[in-house]
Amino acid sequence: TTDGGSVVDQAGDVINYQITLDNEATTGSLTGVTVSDPLLGTLTGPSGDTDGDSQLDPAEIWTYTGSYTVDQDDLDSNGTLEPNDVQAGFIDNIATASSNETFPDVTASAEVPVEQNAAIAIDKSATVPGGTADVAGEVISYSIDVTNAGNVSLTGVTVDDPRISDLTFVGGDADSDSELDTTETWSYTGSYAVTQADLDAGGTIDNTATADSAETDPATDSASVPVEQNPDITIDKSAAVADGGTAVDEVGDVINYTITVGNDGNVSLTGVTVSDPLISDLAFAGGDADSDGELDVNESWTYTGSYTVDQADLDAGGT
Repeated sequence: TTDGGSVVDQAGDVINYQITLDNEATTGSLTGVTVSDPLLGTLTGPSGDTDGDSQLDPAEIWTYTGSYTVDQDDLDSNGTLEPNDVQAGFIDNIATASSNETFPDVTASAEVPVEQNAAIAIDKSATVPGGTADVAGEVISYSIDVTNAGNVSLTGVTVDDPRISDLTFVGGDADSDSELDTTETWSYTGSYAVTQADLDAGGTIDNTATADSAETDPATDSASVPVEQNPDITIDKSAAVADGGTAVDEVGDVINYTITVGNDGNVSLTGVTVSDPLISDLAFAGGDADSDGELDVNESWTYTGSYTVDQADLDAGGT
């Protein structure tokens, strides 16, 4: 081959051929000499007709040359499409020589190995508004590019991503043959809505896409989006005198308290406690809508309790 290799492994490789004829007879020249090779088409030559009489004399060796440019079909077929194919895995061609004086025609063949290298590659990226996932329901957008990293067209191409339910083929099959050609990149898009579980777990939202074909082993690529956790707890407390008054003025007055605890952050809160040293009967009143023992985002838990005023409170004037 023109690149100096011993095999053909890419479209555009050029194979140079040399065909030599000699007259094995000791006397008598051969006339009407022809050489044909269906793979090479028109040959150059002959050189070697030393006396220029267009007859292959016993002492002469005629040389013809030709070349063949490997195409993608040769690689995809593993060398089985050429005329007079002899065996898979090689680009075969047979040259035929004839003359007016000889019968039958004589043939010679040459084979160049075909090296198929099937490979698929995948590249995946992710974007999210603000660069981090920090709100349940916000959407991560994914882009996946699948390329042919080998030298043969790929069939039965599949792309799978377990996290992306709306994975969509965008384009790239330039010749619409459903084969991932060596010059093509196929693009896919999809999205994922961040869940509260993702935020509670923290770290990163990771997922892996897999590309495969009938000719290759699977290839994978992952994309990660960082999770930004912002825990925040709030508390609000109110009090009301049980007799409807605006102040306590006698021993035995009862003050009823209501305490509301909220989650203004973006992650569920666990191990929530509420304490008030003045209220001995503080009790949880409700608000854990899903009964999971976690103060979920936007949940409000309510606690109630009471305090009975004593003489010391009145004597101290509330200090």
